This record gives sequence, structure tokens and C-alpha cells, in this order.
Amino acid sequence: GGIAHDFNNILSAIIGFAELAKDDVPEGSPVEMKIDQILRSSDRAANLVQQILTYSRKKEHQLQALSPHLIIEEVLEMLRSSLPSTILIHEDIDQSCGQILADPTSIHQVLMNLCTNALHAMDKGKGVLSVTLSCQEITPDDVMPESGICAGSFVVLSVSDTGDGMDDLTKERVFEPYFTTKETGKGTGMGLAVIHGIIRDYNGFIKVDSAPGAGSTFAVYLPLLAQEDVPADAAEVETTAEAIVIPTGSERILIVDDESMLVQLHERQLQRCGYTVTGITDSVEALEVIRAAPEQFDLLITDQTMPGLSGVELVTEVQKIRPSLPIILCTGRSDLVSPDDFLAMGGKRFMAKPVYKKELFKVIRDVLDGK
Repeated sequence: GGIAHDFNNILSAIIGFAELAKDDVPEGSPVEMKIDQILRSSDRAANLVQQILTYSRKKEHQLQALSPHLIIEEVLEMLRSSLPSTILIHEDIDQSCGQILADPTSIHQVLMNLCTNALHAMDKGKGVLSVTLSCQEITPDDVMPESGICAGSFVVLSVSDTGDGMDDLTKERVFEPYFTTKETGKGTGMGLAVIHGIIRDYNGFIKVDSAPGAGSTFAVYLPLLAQEDVPADAAEVETTAEAIVIPTGSERILIVDDESMLVQLHERQLQRCGYTVTGITDSVEALEVIRAAPEQFDLLITDQTMPGLSGVELVTEVQKIRPSLPIILCTGRSDLVSPDDFLAMGGKRFMAKPVYKKELFKVIRDVLDGK
């Protein structure tokens, strides 16, 4: 949790300053395109941190209808930039195979791990990595009764390599936690075990086809999402997200965070939109400033994990002085205080770091407008 908090603070700064830089360059310029890549990578990093926290707390994944070919394209684009020219990538992707119900970050992790394992299997730096996506009808004869898997339509994601392959004993153990065929220091043995757990949670299964000297194929089967189960507004959300207008204002906002870089970031972002901003890195000092003139601010935005007073402790003391002051709590470590706990204390909104500009500005406007 502590690592996640620190890492989310770093991501918040990367994302925030990248967004500021994007505002300063001409639309459609090569620089803007590069900044967009930074933002996309930062978003993936933020999702991965959240997935680690979710997995460790055994909470439900954030499931949504998604088209797996989009994630495949993203992963392969990342891999191409780092692969030696002696490794060829072969794709056979059916973009019309349908959608699945899954967490996109989990599917990204599954594919990335399978591709990484395939590359390691071709340890001489030569070979072919094949990725296929198709739809397949699974009959009752195709599944083992004890597996709990129901027959039906499945989206099949397959990753193959031309490496050394595996014998039967290795295939039987390949999904065991901490089992690895790699030399010490080159593998933890957790990658395939985590993949197996993710796919099982999605009511899917994995088939392994391999033989010594013949390479390996890992085929992931995930239930096809029936058309009637696809949210009607899923495509709308994706196409209209970029059209959101950043709301402006003229209110007085106090920002409290022990990370000076984040305070500077939010000061610049909010001042550009017309707000009067005071940034403080010491929560005890912030309390004294409020105590000296309780009516000088229209909104308080505070971090949670800080020396001196934590965010929750600061909120408790501020409410004794001015109960009507609206407060937004931002945190990179939600296991210390839950959204429900914060709202029950009288807080207005709970935001998980890293916070994106559009999201932050909308929440600020909603809180100030009493929504």
C-alpha cells in the first residue's frame, strides 16, 4: 500500500505535467502525439497499480464489455519497439470475433505475460511469435465436467512460439506458483499462475500444446459476451470522452499535499482555469491558515497520507472550525480510508490518485455547484 501511494504520486505528476504540456502545443503536432503516448502509458501504469492492489485485497475486477483485438494491437505495438529484428511477429486477428466481459488491464497482463514467456522460450533470439484471435464454439465434449466450465461460444486468444517446447512433466506443472524453468534471477514462476487465476475468475480456461523441439502454444478461452448483454452506451462513452469541455471558475481553493511537485501542478492547472489557488505542503500549517480566517476558501482539496496531520485528521479538525467548507480527499492508498467512511464524515468527494485533469475539474465544479 505504501509503495502504491508513492508510485501514484509519481504518476500524478507525470500525467499532470504531460497534460499541461499538451495544452501548450499546437493541436495535431508531432509533440502532441508523443505526449498522448506518455499519457496512454501512464494510464496503463495506473491501471496496473490498481490491479495489484485489487488482486492483493481479493476484490472484484472492474469488468466491462471490451473488444480484445484493441488490447492485442496495443501490446504488439509495445513489443515491436523492443524486439530484436530476428524475432518475427505473425498476427491472425479476427476483429469481428465479438466482445468479452473482463477488466482490460487484466487482459493486457495476460497477453503481455504470454508474449514475454514466448520470447524467453526463443532464447537464441531467433524465431516467430504468433498471436491469433478467433471465435470458437465449445461443445460439452470439449470441457472436463469437473472444471465448472459451461459449453458455448468462446473468444480464443492464442500465443505461439518456435522455441524449445516442453515435455509432459513441465506442462503439468506450468501453472503452479513459483514453478519456473528459467535460471535463478530470470523468473519468479508467478506469471502463469497469475494468468491462470485471472482466466478462471472470468469463467474461462487455458489449453497448452507443446512438445520438445516443437515450440509451445497457449490458448486462452474466454466466454463470448452475448450481444444483448453489451451495454448500449459502451461505444458512446468511448467516442464522446474526448469531447468533454474543461469547466472553469473563479472560486478560492486550498490545496494541501506533502508532495510539493503535486501542489505546484494543481496550482498551475487551476489558475489557468480562473481559480484563485493557495498551495500548502504542511497539513498542520494548512489547519492554522484555515483557523486564522475560516471564510477565505470556498473549497479544500487534501491528500490523505501526510506527516503531521493525515487527510482525515485534517478534515476532522477543519469541520470543527467551519463545517460548511466542502472538502475533496485525494489518495493513492485507499486501504487507509474508504470512500464511504470519508463521505460519512461529511466529505464531498473521494478521488483515487493519479487524478486526471478532466476528472478533477469536473468534480471540483460539481462540488462547488452543490451537485
